[in-house]
Amino acid sequence: MKPLYRKTLLRFVPIVFNLERANQLSLLPDKDLAYLCPLIEPYQVTKNPINDDDSTVTSQLSINDITVVEGQNSNAILTVTVNNPSTQQITVNYTTTAIDATANVDYTSQTGTLTIAPNTSTATISIPILNDNLNEPDEAFTVTLSNPVNATINPDEAIGQVIITDTLQSASTRTLPNNVENLRLIGSNNINGTGNASDNKITGNSGNNILAGANGNDIYCFNASTPLGSDTIQETTTGGIDTLDFTGTNTAVRVNLGITTVQTVVTNNLKLTFSANNTIENIISDSGNDRLTGNSLNNTLTGGGGNDQLTGQDGNDSLIGGFGDDLLTGGNGSDNFIFNSSNLGIDAISDFTPGSDKIVLSKAIFTALQSSIGNGFSQPAEFASVADDDLVATSSAFIVYSTSSGSIYYNQNGSAAGLGSGSEFANLLTVPTLMAADFTLIN
Repeated sequence: MKPLYRKTLLRFVPIVFNLERANQLSLLPDKDLAYLCPLIEPYQVTKNPINDDDSTVTSQLSINDITVVEGQNSNAILTVTVNNPSTQQITVNYTTTAIDATANVDYTSQTGTLTIAPNTSTATISIPILNDNLNEPDEAFTVTLSNPVNATINPDEAIGQVIITDTLQSASTRTLPNNVENLRLIGSNNINGTGNASDNKITGNSGNNILAGANGNDIYCFNASTPLGSDTIQETTTGGIDTLDFTGTNTAVRVNLGITTVQTVVTNNLKLTFSANNTIENIISDSGNDRLTGNSLNNTLTGGGGNDQLTGQDGNDSLIGGFGDDLLTGGNGSDNFIFNSSNLGIDAISDFTPGSDKIVLSKAIFTALQSSIGNGFSQPAEFASVADDDLVATSSAFIVYSTSSGSIYYNQNGSAAGLGSGSEFANLLTVPTLMAADFTLIN
């Protein structure tokens, strides 16, 4: 080649043929300036075309995540995608790894090799899902790709996660199929949900729902911190032990299990109607100042946080005030007043009947107690009555009742000064005579 007409250091990017001047080529530098170089024999210009053959483009594999409903889906089908199908056969290894699911209990553990035919963009891996007939939280495991042949693996999508859920979601009226435990209605339409013979959890949507648990011990779930509509619960007297669960509701819940007229449960957010009386046994509330009233059945009413009012009515009821200063009324029957919260307030018990009702203490909370689980104190010195509140802290007993005020104290450090980490936790408003036999210890 003859030298260019201007001496300079140029950085040429592409080289193209000048179609109008066949014996010359154009060198295109950075600054959009064309410099022409005549071709002089015996030099030749060799054309190296861009290779656009797809066979030289690497195929990349990825695997998806999936959620399966236990009892409805017998297999988790994961899709492996080839982003650029190859003319060659692709193989890739896979293996399952548990997260919180249990291998060979919730799913069948597998290791294998997936073969993807030439010119194919997808293939599937099937992992058997095992139904244990238990109502349990969502569980998960992973399927990991490795050692590909004739492909690479997308490092961001090399692991597929399988979530096993017991909950079937539906945007239309639905009855749970056999072997599926839970039903969640979604959307805002006025639709209905019906359970099956198993123990079901049924959750409505923001519309007006008719919810029917059928047989089994069913739980109706309402997070009424947002509007949920006006729902009807259809239960029968033979429908098992059923529960209203307001977990997540951060405002006051007011519900009476003994009436069948429409009632406002959470102001502006939820109304409930029971289709028949005396069909729901239990209520679980959350952090509001709740007012829970039972019926003629054996109710368990759980207040959670807040300063709650729990009334058992008839039946042999269990009242759990939880956090806060609660007002507990057992009503008729032999009732249990249960103290198992790590943050006890001072609960007022309005109608404690010695010899019939029980103060129930959890040894996980009242850790100083060495008495055996069961009725009374197997170590008699752990309970004492004193004539005045001022005498409580000097008692050597761990559970001390003041006969002047009706207050019950946890004297954690015994005869040492003060109450240690203990405090007053209950007050019997009728100030009855209280005996060791009026207590029950649980885990």
